[in-house]
Amino acid sequence: MTQILYRTTDALDRPSATVTSVLHPLNPSGEVLVYDSLYDTLNPEDNPSRFLTGTANVDDLIYTPEVMYATPALLSGKTVVISDIQGPNADFGAGPEYGAATLDGLRAARASANTGVEPGQKTAIFGYSGGAIGSAWAAAMLDSYAPELRPDIVGVVEGGVLVNPERALTYAGNSPLWAGVVGMAITGLDRAYDLHLRDYLNATGQAMMDDLKDKGLLAAAGRYANLHWKDIAAPGYEDIRSVPRLGEVLDKINLVNAPAPSVPVLLTQGDAGFWELTPQVNAANTTGDGVMTTTDVHALRDKYRAAGTPLTYREYGLLSHSVSTLATMGESLGWLTDRFVGKPVPDSLPTPPPAAAAGSR
Repeated sequence: MTQILYRTTDALDRPSATVTSVLHPLNPSGEVLVYDSLYDTLNPEDNPSRFLTGTANVDDLIYTPEVMYATPALLSGKTVVISDIQGPNADFGAGPEYGAATLDGLRAARASANTGVEPGQKTAIFGYSGGAIGSAWAAAMLDSYAPELRPDIVGVVEGGVLVNPERALTYAGNSPLWAGVVGMAITGLDRAYDLHLRDYLNATGQAMMDDLKDKGLLAAAGRYANLHWKDIAAPGYEDIRSVPRLGEVLDKINLVNAPAPSVPVLLTQGDAGFWELTPQVNAANTTGDGVMTTTDVHALRDKYRAAGTPLTYREYGLLSHSVSTLATMGESLGWLTDRFVGKPVPDSLPTPPPAAAAGSR
């Protein structure tokens, strides 16, 4: 393994630095997999670079999918690039920062003489959940931020992706399981964009930010059940868009407002959030996988299709967010294999499993 400290850009377009870890296969094929981790955290000590050296603070359970996905890639000869996409301060939820870190991590791997990663090698990007924030924003930013990488990107996987954060906060806030992640997102966006949100929160909201400021996904899960902005806002700021700059940030990190990718995309979404205790009849007016909103994934799907993005869309009608992780990983292996060999991109995957067929659109 080679680890590289590299320059990137934070959420406010300022120079920043983070780490990428390059895992070397025994028999290199000349192909590259950029794996964006779902390590969702507000603690920089939870970064993948620390996990890979045995010094992470986070419970190792959160990295189980990483090991499951990276291992077959390495065995097939692919070099695997895993960057600390949340940056040095763990800016949870700041999509453009994730995208920049993803692309700059690949740049850093290509610039090093110690990685075996070179221009001209076919490269795929994978992300699920928090990792899909990175992969989706990398795809959206590719042509403008890192156009020299574009010829080598054969496909991007965006599974269980955060599209419209404002609606997702409302939807997941109804959940006894996922509401704590809503608090994490509020805290992460405050940190990333210097929003000074404490000035617009009541005592409950301020205590929540203090509690979550160094928590990861597993520690936040199950906390603050039924968390809604109006319940933590200071008087006069019950409308989230009344907070200075917050509405602007929510619009900026809404993927529907970002450019559609020019590279092939596999987009997946579960639609059975009731398994994870999120009500499917709710104030957000959407179903979802428990944390991500299906209505907004449909909007992203339709935007991609209208823009001509080579798109494969798969919806798992009977699967929730956590279980859809495994479904997406399994299906993406074959999908990416086809992209590496240059096969045409299918509009939808053939012979969907029974659990997915009921909800496919």
